[in-house]
Amino acid sequence: YTLFHFKFLKNRSGSDGRFWSFSLNQPKVNTWRGLAFERVCLQHIDQIKAALGIAGILADVYSWHGSSKKGGPATQIDMVIDRGDRMINVCEMKYAPDDYSFSAGEKEKMLRRIELFRSATGTGKGILPTLVTTCGLKRNANAAMITNVVTLDDLFRC
Repeated sequence: YTLFHFKFLKNRSGSDGRFWSFSLNQPKVNTWRGLAFERVCLQHIDQIKAALGIAGILADVYSWHGSSKKGGPATQIDMVIDRGDRMINVCEMKYAPDDYSFSAGEKEKMLRRIELFRSATGTGKGILPTLVTTCGLKRNANAAMITNVVTLDDLFRC
């Protein structure tokens, strides 16, 4: 709620009762939704590990930022789960009101991130592209690269 308050309520002038309904599909609101969803995910790492079936495996969990040694564009990975079984889940977190549709551009970005991560870290571990999203993954040709999907329901399972 604090993030929402500072982004939308504090310093808001006027009293248009329809402010929220007129703002629902604005880029500012969509950005807030994505950031809020990422924060929720980061508070539910144990549930994400359980959904992946790795609750009993020691893992370091962190976000990662890097760029190629050739001076290419910087990139970031929302969540890396570096597991003790020599596997790494590279997690992309995406808020979507329905099943998430993975585009060709996003597939290329994910492949580039994995390549940069592998190059920068020198890891020889297996890498599993993972999507953490609200509802699920819409199956299409680009989605085939995603090996694991974690949903909002998984985050709040008892």
